[in-house]
Amino acid sequence: TGVQTCAFRSVISVLLGGASILALSFLGFDAISTLSEEAIDPKKNIPRAIIIACIGSGVTFMIVTYFMQAAWPNAWFEVKNPDGGSFEFITKVAGSFMAYIFTAVFTVGAIASSISAVASASRILYSMGRDNILPKKIFGYLHPKYQTPTFNIIIVGALSFFAIIISLTTRSEERRVGKER
Repeated sequence: TGVQTCAFRSVISVLLGGASILALSFLGFDAISTLSEEAIDPKKNIPRAIIIACIGSGVTFMIVTYFMQAAWPNAWFEVKNPDGGSFEFITKVAGSFMAYIFTAVFTVGAIASSISAVASASRILYSMGRDNILPKKIFGYLHPKYQTPTFNIIIVGALSFFAIIISLTTRSEERRVGKER
């Protein structure tokens, strides 16, 4: 029974790990709703966009996972660095040249995702400023010509830059050490 218990824990650990990756993979689709004020016919188009994003993402994740598993079945056990697993996978399966192309495409995707996050966060701050939850003079301001929440974009950009400088690990360690004092 000891071996069965160990095997059961291993299976549960893998399933829970996969479930957490799945949940984190779907984070972000809800950012579509933050731009509803910009959409044409938002009551019809925003729900449609969210459903299309969820289904499209789910199908893409399944297809990519299938081909990755088919290309390198033992990757789960052989990847040396989980943080760089994608790069390691592409290098092993398609060669180093393709890994450089992958890195370039990944970088473009990360930049696009960052722009989307800044747009969403700045629009949320604008809504809060417009509704006087935050100071309206700063957070409720729209650029007269472009109708964009200029100050909010600058604030979110500054906070994002700060996040690049100080890693999450560093901040969590500082908090933990601060609580032990």
